[in-house]
Amino acid sequence: MPFFTSIYSDLLELILPRYCSACSIVLQTTEKHICVFCLYDLPLTRFEFYKDNPLHRLFWGRVMLQQATALLYFKRCGKARKIIHQLKYKGQSALAYQMGFMLGLTIKNSPVFEVPDLIIPVPSGASKTRSRGYNQCTHIANGLADATNSHVREDLLKTGKSKSTQTRKGRYARYLNVKDGFILGPWGNQDSSVLLVDDVVTTGATLESCARTLQEGGFSRISIAALAWTS
Repeated sequence: MPFFTSIYSDLLELILPRYCSACSIVLQTTEKHICVFCLYDLPLTRFEFYKDNPLHRLFWGRVMLQQATALLYFKRCGKARKIIHQLKYKGQSALAYQMGFMLGLTIKNSPVFEVPDLIIPVPSGASKTRSRGYNQCTHIANGLADATNSHVREDLLKTGKSKSTQTRKGRYARYLNVKDGFILGPWGNQDSSVLLVDDVVTTGATLESCARTLQEGGFSRISIAALAWTS
């Protein structure tokens, strides 16, 4: 039976080849979403090894965080950009999960990062969810939760009044666009450590607004994690 399964798998790969989300070459049967060469060449930040890393410092004086990390550096032309584009705009939810799992492993093995009790994906507005078919941050959070044995709470934060897209906005415009843009859902244990999860951090305005909402609701142990950071 395994022999015929292997033949079927090979035929399927021949008829419907899968392509690497980072470089677009045809994937081997054992590869998932990203080829082994691109996995080796990903622009990792290694922020999980440093408590006061550059991303953490981005939020100093803005909102109190326990820790902050991102898996990748986001460049205008690079592998991270292609991966984010695939999971954000091409419906690649399985890719979002895989990247979230990778991010979760870095946190689990970090010497300075606390494994969270609760993981909260940054909420997506109703219009974005309808157009994309899903909230990519939720799938990232699910992968992260499985890697760290934590729990995802999608209902803890919700979007407030409708906001326009953050794309092509400057830092101050982004801040105004999401200021007071989130509301607290059903409360959990406020002593729990909370990890906010986003796909890309640019100015940090969205995560700042989310963290501030949680703090005003009584949560004090808040950290953030993202797949990529536009340094």
